[in-house]
Amino acid sequence: MISQTNLSRRQLQTLRALFQVCDTDDIKILSGVRSSGKATLFQKMEEFLVTNGISSDQIIDLNLEHILWDTSSDSQQFQAILRQRLVSHSTRYYVFLKQVNFINGWESAIHTLQKQYSISFFLSASCADWHTDAFQALFEDRYVEFPIYPLSFSEYMEACGPRGFHSAEALFTQYLHYGSLLPVNLTLVDDRVARSVSSGIYYTILVNDLMRHNVIKDMPMFERLTQYMMRNIGVLGSPKSISDHFASIGHKIASDTIANYLAALENSYIFYKIPRYDIFAQRELKSRSKHYIVDTGLRHGLTNNYDDVGYELENTVLFELLSRGYQVQIGKIGKGELDFIATIGDRTEFYQVCRTISSKDDFFEREYKPLLQVKFPHSRKVILSMDKVLPDPHDGIEYKNLLSFLCEK
Repeated sequence: MISQTNLSRRQLQTLRALFQVCDTDDIKILSGVRSSGKATLFQKMEEFLVTNGISSDQIIDLNLEHILWDTSSDSQQFQAILRQRLVSHSTRYYVFLKQVNFINGWESAIHTLQKQYSISFFLSASCADWHTDAFQALFEDRYVEFPIYPLSFSEYMEACGPRGFHSAEALFTQYLHYGSLLPVNLTLVDDRVARSVSSGIYYTILVNDLMRHNVIKDMPMFERLTQYMMRNIGVLGSPKSISDHFASIGHKIASDTIANYLAALENSYIFYKIPRYDIFAQRELKSRSKHYIVDTGLRHGLTNNYDDVGYELENTVLFELLSRGYQVQIGKIGKGELDFIATIGDRTEFYQVCRTISSKDDFFEREYKPLLQVKFPHSRKVILSMDKVLPDPHDGIEYKNLLSFLCEK
């Protein structure tokens, strides 16, 4: 057994899934933003191996970000370092590689070593660029990816522990403000300290995961774009519409450059791009999409937006659905919009998210009517809000308190 201390339910589920494939030749990959818990999962996995009779000599753990590489021969150096520890061709080794994307040619190096030795490779990456053409060519479908997200609200509540003086509502306000990339105890410290730590996480990502690839040619403009995206989470847009916005305030930047910078932000798992799906036409739309931030604490740490909680509620629901394993799209239905179409297996669910339900016409047109138009057999249609008193289900549409939804087991 391994120590379950400080592990969330989802982390335990991921560990169990890793245990099931730990002795296969499939490449095991943990992907997600920095500080989301990948290193903790590796540590617990190594504990599990040792308690199940694996010698410490069979476990190799390297943080490739902390090794000074000669960029002309990264792959050869990398292989040389590992070969020093791979002393037997008949012994199975368990190799944990953190920040694998820091190695040029890592794909071919791993492929070569795996053909010569019995190795289970576990990789972590804070950049989506591990998914290269070279990787696909060498490994095809012989890998298992485990997306790692920051703590959900229910996991955050568990991490905070029994605090009778904190209601669920108060903890949720704290969760939105500080996010869950920060250590939980830090949220009880001075706000300036928390903001400083959030900024530190962001700038570590900026320097180590973005600037290293030389994709950012104009740093002031990139910073403006990042601030704009943080202030406009969940807003429908395109590189052209963003370019037009900046032109209107005196900052010219080509839409192609915007597209490249957005791709860099997505690549580092700071923002997630969610595509739109036209329900009537039954096709994905390429023209415009929405971006959501991986952690609202980063947003508060780097901007001063406190007046658009509605978008942060939407942001929170998105990552709750992703962490539950759903595939998520934005829904277009006629002139209306559905916040989320969530699909898992053969089940499809439709969600609208709002701060409060009102009887005004705008609620009916914006939230209720689009769900009413959905004619999808055996689907679930839900309106989530912060209201404690909710109407009974009507027209096949159910109402649910947002905090209750987030705390579902």
